[in-house]
This record gives sequence, C-alpha cells and structure tokens, in this order.
Amino acid sequence: MNYKFDKESVIYRFLALFFISSVPLIKVQAAESVAPQCQWTSTQPLPSSEFEAPSVDFDKLLTDYHIGKISYTRYNVFSDDDSVSLNWLYQWLNSIHTITQEQVILQELSFKQSEKFNPVKVRESERLLRQQKFIFDARIQPTKLCDDKVDLHITTRDTWSITPAFSVSHNGDETKTRASITESNFLGTGKLISISQARDDQRTEFTLRYKDPNVGGTHLTSEFEISDNSDGKRHYVAVNKPFYSFESRQSYGGSYLNETREEPLYINKDKLTDIRHRLNHYQVFFGHSDGYHLDRTTRLRYGLSFIEDTFWSIDDTIELNPLNSRTNIYPWIEFNLLEDHYTTLTNFHSIKRTEDINLGRNLSASIGYSPSSWSDDQSRYIFNIRSKSAFKFHNELITIAGHLGGYYLADSNTTKNLSGNLNGQYYHFTTPDRVFFVGANYNLLKNPYIENQLFLGGDTGMRGYPVRFQTGDRNAVIKIEQRYYTDQYWWKLIRVATAAFVDVGRSWGQQSPQPHTQFKQTPWLANIGIGLRLTPSRADANHVIHIDLAAPMTEREEADSVRFMVSVKNSF
Repeated sequence: MNYKFDKESVIYRFLALFFISSVPLIKVQAAESVAPQCQWTSTQPLPSSEFEAPSVDFDKLLTDYHIGKISYTRYNVFSDDDSVSLNWLYQWLNSIHTITQEQVILQELSFKQSEKFNPVKVRESERLLRQQKFIFDARIQPTKLCDDKVDLHITTRDTWSITPAFSVSHNGDETKTRASITESNFLGTGKLISISQARDDQRTEFTLRYKDPNVGGTHLTSEFEISDNSDGKRHYVAVNKPFYSFESRQSYGGSYLNETREEPLYINKDKLTDIRHRLNHYQVFFGHSDGYHLDRTTRLRYGLSFIEDTFWSIDDTIELNPLNSRTNIYPWIEFNLLEDHYTTLTNFHSIKRTEDINLGRNLSASIGYSPSSWSDDQSRYIFNIRSKSAFKFHNELITIAGHLGGYYLADSNTTKNLSGNLNGQYYHFTTPDRVFFVGANYNLLKNPYIENQLFLGGDTGMRGYPVRFQTGDRNAVIKIEQRYYTDQYWWKLIRVATAAFVDVGRSWGQQSPQPHTQFKQTPWLANIGIGLRLTPSRADANHVIHIDLAAPMTEREEADSVRFMVSVKNSF
C-alpha cells in the first residue's frame, strides 16, 4: 500500500489537536479572569445572641456598590453561645420552637439583592425586623467587598412565640384576670393566632384573633378578631397595605367593626350606671407618597368613613344626658410628615435591649366633613392633629407629644367631644444604668359624648390611689422617678430594674354624666413609692412587668395607707 505524505493535511490535523487540548486551559484562564476580586473582608465578629455590641456604622463609600450575597444567622430562643450551658429545659424549648424562616426575614427588608446599597434602607430594615413581636433584636452588617458588590449578613434572635398565660393584676380596687394561649410566629411564618379569656370587675370576654403582618411578602396586613363577651360581641376585619418604609409610594386598605358592649358610667370612683352601646364602623382609604427626600417623607391619604353609634339605657331610674345615637358618613384627607433621624438607645422604654427612637418630627393632620344630609342631625367637621418630636443633648433626652381631635358643629358653631393630650418627658442618663426621669402629662375632654369620661387614679398615673379616684374634664400628672437598671439576669430569662417615684396630680371640671350636676373642687393628690421592673428577654420584650408599692400623701382617709399593684405595660 502506498502512503503519500500530505504536508498540508498534517499541519491542519496538528492545529486541530492543539486547539482541542487547549480548551480546558482557555476555560480555566477565562474563569480566573472573571473571578471576583475582593478588596476587603470584615474581621468584626458576628453579634452574639445577646446583641450586646452596637450596630455597625456604614461607610458612605458603600453607596457606590451593589448588594451581593445576603447570608443569615438565626439564633433560636436559647442559643449555644449563651454564657451558661443550655440545660435540658432550654434545649427542649428550643426543640419545639420553629425558628423564623429566612424567607420571612427577607420579606421584611426594604432593600433587595442586586440593587444599589443604601444605608438608609439597611438601617430601616433593622428597625422593621426589631418591630416584629417574634424577633428580639436584629443586626445587618457588611462582610465582604468584591468588585462592585457588598455582601451583607443578617443576624436575628427569636423570642418565645408560644405563650400560654394566666395572669392576675390588681390595680387600685380593680382586679383583672386573663388566661390565653398565643402563637405569634406560627411555624416560623410570622403569623399570629390567639385565643384568650379575660375577666375584670365589669365584663368577661372570649376572643379569637388572627393576624398576618405580611401576606405573601406583599406587605399587606390582614387581621380578624371575634369576641363573645358577657355584655355583647365584637367582630373586626381589616386588610391594609401601610406605608411600611420611607420609600413606600402607595398605601390602601379597609376595615369593618361591629361591636355591642356595656359602657359603665362613674362619678369619681363610684359607679353610676351602665348603658348599652352598639358600634358599626367601616372605612376605606388610599394613600400616596413621593418617597424619601432630604431625610424625610410626606404622605397623603384619602378615605371614606361610616360611623354609627347607637345607645340605650339599661337602668331607667337614672337620669342621664340625652342618649343621642349618632351617624356620621364623611370623606376625609390626612397629611403626614415623617423625618428620618433615628438613633438607638438602651434602657429607655425597656431593659438592656436595643430600642429605636426618632429624633425627628412626626406630624399628622386630618380633616373630614359630614354634611347634615348624611348625618343624623347637623353638619360637622371631624379633625385630628398629632405631633411627636424628640431632642437629644449628650446624656439628656426630651420627648414631646401632643394630640387634639374632635368634632366642630357648623350649624351651632360649637365643638363636641374635644379631646386633647400634651405629654413631655425628660431623661437624664447619669450613667448607662442610672436614669433620672421627669414626665408631665395634661389631658382635656370638653363637651364629651356620654360614653367618654376622663379619670385620674391608679391606672392613669397616680399609683397610690384607686382607679377612677377623680373624674373631670381636665387632669394633669407629674411623675418623678429615679431608675436603676441592674445587671441581674434571672435564669437568663428576666432582666431586672428598680425605681423610686413620686406622683403628683389633679382633676378639674365636670365630674358626672348626669345633667345639671354641680361639681365640687377636687384636691391635689400626691404619692411616693418604689417599684420593681421585669422584662422577659426570651418572650415579647415590649412588655414590662410593674410591681409597685405606693403610699398616698394626701386624701389618705379615702385611700389605703399602702397600695400594692402588679400590672403589665408596654414601657418602663
């Protein structure tokens, strides 16, 4: 067989073989050429489960980057890095608790992966996470800078979400009992289911409640509540999309309330009678905003409300002001200005917990008009104004809040059910664990509807006196407290603080819902006392248990020499 050497064919075959053998090398070189170049990797450790370290301050240079990977550390209620080893009880509680799902955390964020890094949105996302009842605290911090991307890590710790509870609180002459079971983070989804039964001196009630704070990640909130009470019933349904962040552009929703109950009427601490009250309230609204500009956002909401209140007397032997039923149908408009000057504090409203406070203004004003052809009697304007501000100077903090609302009757040129409140608080942070506090509160209720009364007593600021000790159309209270936040941490479950306090207050004006009743002068009240404050760090930390001993200094013949009170409040 003759073999002919073809030089050109050999060259082509050699080039083809070289190309095929070079493909892996080319691929490797290409892969190496696109590998991310990391300029910086964080050396700061991730937060512990106690979140003792403050939030990380973001460099403004990060705004030139886009958000890369988002990773998570989700601590269980009792975590392995606690300073004491987990005992069998804590381990068992962890095993039956479902940790909040990553998807639920992701849906609460006001930023998304791949969008440009915005420190305002990141800080806001921390606040949104801390607002959830099922999350104790949250931190978001950068971990890497690679090419044009910044990787972020989110650390959260759950609170105990299944809460079977039985409580008895005694405040003045009123005793309240409550038994309930609440799951505020059902299967780690953030949904709330609650069944409760409560009893006080006036009524008993059985309540079933459901709430989804973020339906399918759309930021829609849905809620319903059904109550069967000894004096009536309550049916409530609401679906809303709030302005959940500074950048939110739209808000809308609607609600329905149908309730029947008995309203007790008092003259000071003595019960006068009961009246029946049926409420039918419906509302729809739509809002829009131009978004976030110059550290603030402005919003407008437009709505339509239907409010029907029907009354009838239970005891015909008691003469009352006319039980006039009311119907109001009115469109309304609301303006809101919210400034973004948030900062974080500890030992403010809670104990040893990161708390968010806005040092900017929060102002809202609304007005509606209900013409006589839509109402039961005469045309009226419905108005509400609210304002809240805070100021911080080194180790001092001042908060000021106010509200004014009511009805202006156009035909008679009078106001009806005019209510107002002015509240000022002063905090002097002597040390991180010692706070001197002064609070002043003034309330006004002029020409009220019959079901509304203004009380002063053990549950409204005067801790040495029974509830409803004084009645009037105005009252004022001044509180002075020395607070001490201890390092006591009972069983890694309960934070402990103490307080010594003085309360001074008084009511003025009309005291009775009966017509033609002359009111007598009410004296100034004063009391001193000491208190213990307990905050559960593994459950909803927005609750503070108050245990107080208080002694009245005036009107002692009308009050016990020493009053012991146990109550649960939302702040210190």
